[in-house]
Amino acid sequence: MANQRHISWLRAGVEAWNARRLRRWFRPSLSNTDFTGAVLPGCVLSDANLAGINLVGANLAGANLVGANLVGADLTRADLTNADLTRADLTNADLANATFTNATFDDYARATIQDCERIAANITKPIESVETFIREINAIGELTAEQPMRLYFRGEPCIYESLTPSVLRKDNLLKHEGEMLRALISRHPADFVDRMPALTQWGLAQHHGLRTRFLDITKNRMVALFFACEDCEEREQTAISADIQEQMDASQDGRVHVFAVPEALIKQYDSDAISIVSNFFKLGYGDQQAILNEPEESTAARNRLIQLVRAEKPSFNDNMDENDLRRVFIVEPQHSFQRIRAQESAYIVSARRQRFEPGEIADELPNKASETYRHYTLRVPNGRKEHLLKQLGDEGFTRERLFPGLESSAQAINDEYVDKAARGGQGYGG
Repeated sequence: MANQRHISWLRAGVEAWNARRLRRWFRPSLSNTDFTGAVLPGCVLSDANLAGINLVGANLAGANLVGANLVGADLTRADLTNADLTRADLTNADLANATFTNATFDDYARATIQDCERIAANITKPIESVETFIREINAIGELTAEQPMRLYFRGEPCIYESLTPSVLRKDNLLKHEGEMLRALISRHPADFVDRMPALTQWGLAQHHGLRTRFLDITKNRMVALFFACEDCEEREQTAISADIQEQMDASQDGRVHVFAVPEALIKQYDSDAISIVSNFFKLGYGDQQAILNEPEESTAARNRLIQLVRAEKPSFNDNMDENDLRRVFIVEPQHSFQRIRAQESAYIVSARRQRFEPGEIADELPNKASETYRHYTLRVPNGRKEHLLKQLGDEGFTRERLFPGLESSAQAINDEYVDKAARGGQGYGG
């Protein structure tokens, strides 16, 4: 039975709770209590009795859960990034769509997780080699084999806070996305041929650096691993403490996201839903907000959207499904230019959602896809990136292959000859 004083102490806040636990040891008793959505980053819950506790959607990033009794706990969509679960008992705990990036598990904690379906929670080993990576992906494939699912991947060179499209990151440019595309087309009209679908325009622009609402993913696991092994941006060098340096080094670990996607979530490039969403992004920000938030006052904006769709699909009628503007989709574009072909690209896209973590999009997936959609992450240690890139290069996955063109080939030749010169190669001269 839960201790009511312990419940009130924890509800008073993490800082006061941790200070109390430092002053005097006690074993927290919080079983079967409701802490849905609780904000508890860094909370010291070691040796706590948390059996049956409801922590749905809770923020437990960096929490100390060493030796905690989490039998039957509901951790659905909880954030346990960097949490320490050494010796924790997770028997019958519900871990669906929880996030365990960089969390610490020992063999005991792993052994208590009885239902493999509940490892939609990213409890995986660091990727030390291509062989390890393939084993982990195959294991995920086995977990989803009973459902009609497809696997998609995304590689990130650093561990970012969220799955957010580039136009919404630093300097949020959402209000200007349509203007930015038109500016690019006006400067390079020959690259954007007449009647090119909006999706193709956005894909071409994004693969040449324009910030857009499309989140890049790929159908090729090796492509994702390659991107996860790239260097993070250079950081300013300042005098910092050892513990801060360790945190910075860890933040330069790469990450591979694995999306196990039900068929209902996947759209082809020529679907009406994707045409509607892609052209929605071309509208002015005021029109977008009117359509999303003031449907009764948005007739003019809605008509402008329909006209954009008809420009690429003349037979389209005005029976637009408004739900398509709130849903989240995976879309596979046409392989109409080299980079999309080389990278086997696809996108996650939504007109309304601005983040794509499972907890953020669960209510927006069509046809009850949220019941089967799964999201896993694999960590790529910063210190193993160089080794992994060499292994990938031996398999033919190089920057020259993934970014075909004269510039990439010239840089590849530079790198080859720098390496040859360093090894004392012969044959130089005029």
